[in-house]
Amino acid sequence: MGFEKPSDIVIRESMPSAVMNAVSSTISLLSNDLDDADYKLLGDIQTVPYYDLSYYKLKIAFWTEFLNRKYTDLVGNHFRTEDELEYYISDNRVAWYKKLDCIEFLIDYMTENFVDDFRKPVIEGFIVKLNYHFERLRYGYRIIDGCCTDITSDEEISSILEAVSADDTPATHLKKALSHYSHRPDPDYANSIKESISAVEAYCREKTGESTFGPALNKLQSKGLAINPQMKSAFEKLYNYTNDKTTGIRHAMLDASETYKPSADEAYFMLIASSAFVNYLKKKTSCLK
Repeated sequence: MGFEKPSDIVIRESMPSAVMNAVSSTISLLSNDLDDADYKLLGDIQTVPYYDLSYYKLKIAFWTEFLNRKYTDLVGNHFRTEDELEYYISDNRVAWYKKLDCIEFLIDYMTENFVDDFRKPVIEGFIVKLNYHFERLRYGYRIIDGCCTDITSDEEISSILEAVSADDTPATHLKKALSHYSHRPDPDYANSIKESISAVEAYCREKTGESTFGPALNKLQSKGLAINPQMKSAFEKLYNYTNDKTTGIRHAMLDASETYKPSADEAYFMLIASSAFVNYLKKKTSCLK
């Protein structure tokens, strides 16, 4: 009805205090959940050296690998009462995108280092809680495959998650597309589009042995793939769009003065469309020889 601006309805490119508080609270709960997991993993944590505890390891990694600060600056500071991670998220001097980078770092570190059955559910719960708060606070980001991405539709998120969860080449391309799209503060939309369409091409090529997208799609049809001619034509045209030398997507621009540059909207569309098309092709070709 015009009472709120669209930019206020879905919050992007900032982190208001409500979101900062929610993230800080979730990190506080993470410390408790990791302590509980350590108890199951190591026994009575009161008898375990503090440097062997998971949350301490996470804080040290954040301090020395994310902030690139000296280890002694952290362990020698006995006067700070705030948790270092929560303090960083709540600090208004820290740019919003660095806070999202911090969240990604924490998830990446835990995923790489906390691989046992006790701490894995803690990581999953951490992501679920953050996405819950982002949704209820109308924050325009969601955590998908470890990336804080400005995609808010549940259907679109489901499509991407289905596509990137596979252990195959198309999923690798889509993960790269998601990473390029989500990179802050300078997303790479051209390479995101390139990786998105490469996921579709890779699936078709692997299924047929053909070297390019068009012949591969034709061969899938000859094997029995039932695809509407207009849908096939649409994706062939999208593939041709990525090969257009004026876009700089798959080829370097011939003219440096070109004013056309792929935008966030185009990269967003290609990520969703390519994920959905890969999922579609997998379902349609599952019964083909």
